[in-house]
Amino acid sequence: MNAEFTRLINNIVRSGTVYAVDTQRARVRVTDGEWTSGWLQCGTDRAGDDVSWRPLSVGEQVIVLSPNGDTAQGLVIRSLYSDLSAPPSNDPNAIAYALRDGAYFEYNKQSHVFTINLGKFVIQADIELTGNITHTGNYTLNGDLTQDGTHTSTGDQVAAGISQVGHKHMEQGDGKPTGPAL
Repeated sequence: MNAEFTRLINNIVRSGTVYAVDTQRARVRVTDGEWTSGWLQCGTDRAGDDVSWRPLSVGEQVIVLSPNGDTAQGLVIRSLYSDLSAPPSNDPNAIAYALRDGAYFEYNKQSHVFTINLGKFVIQADIELTGNITHTGNYTLNGDLTQDGTHTSTGDQVAAGISQVGHKHMEQGDGKPTGPAL
């Protein structure tokens, strides 16, 4: 084989590290220490009716596929785990994402549990829930509440500044109804 043919064969599939990122054009430059690419197009999970966006980051290890060994036509097709970017889970039943700000998402296909760990979660939608809800922490409701069913509380409830547990009534005589809460 001649040298040019060998070079083209060796360039069909290369691994390297993202060297620079252009998020406006969804392109990256890759280097392996001996070679640095031009601006290459990045693969994504979806790019049809539904489109996903998860830009690569500098230092991320990737695979570059170059048709006919021409690295100018190279495409970044997949990221690789590394010592600096280990998998976020080693559970074979988990689909997990760990983000650099500490947010974490995991769905476990065996236990059917979806875990979300983040600072704030904002939903702008009408929500219908079926099932039990357990909440720990304070709860603020801005708006009206309509309830169909029994309301049970182990603590006090305060309405218009009047405690349900600690309010008092003025006695009006034996057998007569009491007055309004004070």
